[in-house]
This record gives sequence, structure tokens and C-alpha cells, in this order.
Amino acid sequence: MGLAHRCRSRPVHSAACRALVAPQHIGKASGTFTMVRQLGGALGIALAVAVFARHGSYASPQAFSAGYGPALGICAALALVGSVAGLLAPSRPRTSHPAVTAAAASREQTKAQSPQTR
Repeated sequence: MGLAHRCRSRPVHSAACRALVAPQHIGKASGTFTMVRQLGGALGIALAVAVFARHGSYASPQAFSAGYGPALGICAALALVGSVAGLLAPSRPRTSHPAVTAAAASREQTKAQSPQTR
């Protein structure tokens, strides 16, 4: 579970989230992403603890194993649901920012005006 936590908190996810929004909305998107990530982690842990408490206890190794299996199963199910949701999420079409478009247009204009040497 420690590895899963480390993987989900990587900056790559936040950068991918910020890449999907317009520059003027990056702050809102980053804050929303962080809040949803924290809330999802807390709810996932709470659900795993509830499943463990229902099926097992710390009374004996057998009781612990009886609860650990279903708790780990719910974690796997949540990971699968998250993966499927990520794959089915709509992607935003690529659009260029005005500054990038203006720079590209300027380069094209310069190329068209300059004599080509080979």
C-alpha cells in the first residue's frame, strides 16, 4: 500500500491535470485535483478499514488474515475502478495557446520571406 500511495502522489499526475486546462484556470484545476486526490485517499483508507473491521480483528493471526484479505480485495477493486475511469475519461482536444500560435505564424512568415539556400 505504501508503493501505491507513492505512485499516486507523483507530480506527473498533477502536471497532466494542469496540461488539460487553459492557463487562466491552472490554479483552480491544481487545487481541485489535490483536494480530490486527498479525499479519495481518505475515503479509500476508510473503506479498507471498515471492511477489515467487519471481517477480521487483531485478536489472533487467523482473525487478522480473515480481515486482511477482504480489505486488500477492496483496495484492488478501487484501483481497478480508478483505472477504468481514467481510461474512459474524455480527453480535451489539443489547442494551441495564442502566444504559441503567434510564434509559429511568425516563423512561417519568416521562412516564406527569406530566400531558401541549399
